[in-house]
Amino acid sequence: MISNKHFNIIVALFMVIALCFSSLIMLLPKSSTSSTSIEQPDYITTIFNDDSVIEINIEMDEDSWQEMLDNAASEEYTAANITVNGTTYNNVAIRPKGNSSLSQLVTDDSTERYSFKIKLDKYVDGQTLDGLSKLVLNNNMSDTTSMKEYLSYKLLDSLGIPTPACSYAHITVNGEEWGLYLAVEPIEEEFIERNYGSIDGNLYKPESDNVAMGDKDNNENKIMDNNNFSPSENTTSENNNKTTIDNSIDMQNQSNMNNGDSSGQMQMPPDMNTGNSTGEMQAPPDMNNGNASREMQTPPDMNKQSTNDSTNQPQIPNGIGGGIGRNSNGANLVWNGDDISNYSAIFDNAIFKTTDSDDYTKILDMIEHLDSLDDIESYLDVDEVLKYFAANTFLVNLDSYVSNMNHNYYLYENDGIVSILPWDYNLSFAGFQAGSASNAINFPIDSPVSDSLEESPLIGKLLEVDEYKDIYHHYLNEIVENFVNNGTLETLITKTDSLISSYIQNDATAFYTYDEYKASLSNLINFGYDRATSIAAQLDGSQPSTNTGTIETTVDLSAMGQQGGGNEKGEMNNMRGSSDTTPPNADSSTPQSDNTTESSMNIPNSNTTSNFPGNISSNTSDLDPSIMMQAMQIIQSSEDGSITDSIKTELLNLGLTNEEITQLSSIQIPNQDNNGMHDIKNNNLAMGPGNISTDNTNLIITLSSIVLLVIALVFVSFFKKRKYIS
Repeated sequence: MISNKHFNIIVALFMVIALCFSSLIMLLPKSSTSSTSIEQPDYITTIFNDDSVIEINIEMDEDSWQEMLDNAASEEYTAANITVNGTTYNNVAIRPKGNSSLSQLVTDDSTERYSFKIKLDKYVDGQTLDGLSKLVLNNNMSDTTSMKEYLSYKLLDSLGIPTPACSYAHITVNGEEWGLYLAVEPIEEEFIERNYGSIDGNLYKPESDNVAMGDKDNNENKIMDNNNFSPSENTTSENNNKTTIDNSIDMQNQSNMNNGDSSGQMQMPPDMNTGNSTGEMQAPPDMNNGNASREMQTPPDMNKQSTNDSTNQPQIPNGIGGGIGRNSNGANLVWNGDDISNYSAIFDNAIFKTTDSDDYTKILDMIEHLDSLDDIESYLDVDEVLKYFAANTFLVNLDSYVSNMNHNYYLYENDGIVSILPWDYNLSFAGFQAGSASNAINFPIDSPVSDSLEESPLIGKLLEVDEYKDIYHHYLNEIVENFVNNGTLETLITKTDSLISSYIQNDATAFYTYDEYKASLSNLINFGYDRATSIAAQLDGSQPSTNTGTIETTVDLSAMGQQGGGNEKGEMNNMRGSSDTTPPNADSSTPQSDNTTESSMNIPNSNTTSNFPGNISSNTSDLDPSIMMQAMQIIQSSEDGSITDSIKTELLNLGLTNEEITQLSSIQIPNQDNNGMHDIKNNNLAMGPGNISTDNTNLIITLSSIVLLVIALVFVSFFKKRKYIS
């Protein structure tokens, strides 16, 4: 029997245990992958420091450096020594990188300011930069502010979205000034471990057939065995973009764009450690006298039937450019049956080499349940996805999933739950196909795509659910109140300007002058406030949220930099791509040119008259080819290919003159085949990956607490009626 003197102690002990278990429910993060519970690697503080600029000196024989730049299109690694903040790393690998931005620079004789990728462990096994094996150096192309990508990542990070770390880097080459870049953590193995605690799961970087010939980063990675953290240098990466290459060849034959030999291939150099000649990848056939990028965008086959079942042409709503023709091959995440080949844009771009067809089914499960919305939270991190799109919508970042380019994002699947990860934001703040400044500021929050919601189900389907739309609106309001209206964004811009201004003033390879940079900042600040005003009005119903509103703005988008603008210091390239240095119209009421995306295209000048599909005459050959392709797309949207009044208005908004439209009206253009939340109740920006779904651990804790409480109550009830012997 239990004595009275022990009874109270035992009851109290049971109650304390139950209370402790109950408290854990509130104390533990709702996602076991929350970055706040994971120890961060050294490079986060030593390299990606918001209060300082990294100093990077690249040491390379001058002839080797120039040879690498001259052959930038091949994206071949070259050995170099680099010194980072005073510490030297010998025998690292460096190469130019990019999609159409690379091909655009390759054909521009006025600059050699390429973006770069550094791989520290290619030639020296295990060599890292304080735990980071690769580093991306972005050149801030098409961004007069030099801040768009940096600010975007800061916003995404503040929402708790797993985001690449970044900081500014001052680059010198053999001690000579080169320029100010943005250093970015690649989304690869270290990123996944830093944000999710392990390298389990599967990582993909979807690229639709609308985007060039693929991304070498995807194909070189196929990174690692999950049980071996060291990337294998002996594995030859495969180019899995055969479909895209075939399309490019089709278009080459159709448009006769290339004059050089297309049969040769450039081999990667032997691995400097092993002496083997496998390399990481072969460069593709020389497509333009040896100067074309392997990632160069060529127009998609405009008569090729899309693998998707959509029968609608890509939409260009609200004056926002929709890009060129569609062939997403699954990159838009539209359900197209359970045939894996229908989703080659995803599965051909798996990053981890251990990913196989069994893993593909988890992505297919997510896409199928997204289509039906049946138990979607068991397959998709809905909360994290809604945060992502809230940020993307505020930023008017159309060079992303929300255009028919369907790119610049990653999918990460772990234990059957899929998240979306952000990438490549240099064209955010309406730098890509946003039309006029008014269109950009009033970009609708409830149809936040330049394609269609049906073709963008990752946001379109979720917005069909009132609960999810409310959560999405909550995050938009958090951005308005806690990132813009409280002064956070403006303070961040001012602080960043203080940090980088002197570097930009002395930047030897800058795309823009220092005066242009300084003038851009007021527009950047005003964009933030005006965009927040528009979103707040859309949220309270005083402005439309599914089409363009009427909030006025004085923002000049061209002053902030747009796709295709500013490849030469002091020269903002106009839409015709000529040597005319006249700056673009600064009137913000005039629709801006829908210049193509970083991956959409800038077709290199081939030293001969361009022959576009439909035998476009040389009278229009001075037009930027990307603008020409968009004009063709608009004309094709009419029933008989004629230029109606509405089509003419769209062409004028695109930037064409009446004379050019008249010329186009006489051109025969081929028709295109139609088939062709930390806590939602917290009034703060949420932290950590998404958290709508009930975590299994939390459920176990809750049930255990209930059981203990019931036992305690039964114990008290039973012994309360007994007489105890002391």
